[in-house]
Amino acid sequence: MIFPKVDKEIAVFFFVTFFVGMSVSLMAPLIPIIRDEFGLSYTLASFVFTSFGIARMLLALPSGYLYNHMNRRKLLLVGIGLMSISSLIAGLSQSFVQFLAAQVIMGAGFSFCITTIVISLSVSTESGNRGKVLGMNTFARSAAAVAAPALSGFIAIAFGWRSAFLFYSFVTFVAILFILFYIKKDYKKVKEPVIRGHSKT
Repeated sequence: MIFPKVDKEIAVFFFVTFFVGMSVSLMAPLIPIIRDEFGLSYTLASFVFTSFGIARMLLALPSGYLYNHMNRRKLLLVGIGLMSISSLIAGLSQSFVQFLAAQVIMGAGFSFCITTIVISLSVSTESGNRGKVLGMNTFARSAAAVAAPALSGFIAIAFGWRSAFLFYSFVTFVAILFILFYIKKDYKKVKEPVIRGHSKT
């Protein structure tokens, strides 16, 4: 069977991954408009993606460390909360410095969320099902990267570029509600079967 059976909690992880994954390519069609809005050079405009990526990179290891010292729901809420707030700041920003700071915060939130989700899925699924579950999670993230530019471009044309970030702030807030209702603070460990006559090493 290609698709594994998943419970509500794992399905919510996929849902959150999709909306978190949108942040990576959300800005792609908006960069020319943002550049004109703040009167930026091409070099300064490139810092939008750079700042997001640097924050993701720097927070990757601390995110894994915090997973062992905070319950996963709290860490996930911190991450998605940062993304929701930063998107709101980006949509309301009056200067490029404010907008750039919002991207740094969003990149940090992304790192917290993705690290927490991947670790949670890895440790809470049986080994025979783990590859399929992680594969589906990667699919959700990739689908988000494809859908986000088209969606943000449409919203920007219809309502202005700021509305794309305000919309993203709203959907990440909805994701917070799903986390609160469906994600448990801890996972239930699945015990591996003990084979008689053999010992674990």
